[in-house]
Amino acid sequence: MNSTFEIKSINDLFILLIDLDKGKSVTNDARRVVGVLRKIIPGGIGSRKIYYKDSYGRFDQINVKDGKFCGFSPCTKSQQSKIAELPASGDCLACGEYDEFFINGLCRECDENHGSLIL
Repeated sequence: MNSTFEIKSINDLFILLIDLDKGKSVTNDARRVVGVLRKIIPGGIGSRKIYYKDSYGRFDQINVKDGKFCGFSPCTKSQQSKIAELPASGDCLACGEYDEFFINGLCRECDENHGSLIL
């Protein structure tokens, strides 16, 4: 079974994922996770960093080169605390509008009209 994750935040600099602990872990399914993100994000991942909260509550980085998974990097202690404080917000994957009320990749209006994405 594939991993399940939600997109907590997305912007021009980074993507923040939360592992939902159903199926494989994001760690063990990172290649597919990167492929899914590449497909659903308009314009692809680009130069964004991908961070994720694993099933132990720790944040790490998924490294991507040329749009493909190429390993992991641990987040430092200061990165752990800063990432944990980030609000759920970003550019909606459906309409492209920025929203501070961000539900798994969608703005409030698109979430109400289309339902939440859980990948």
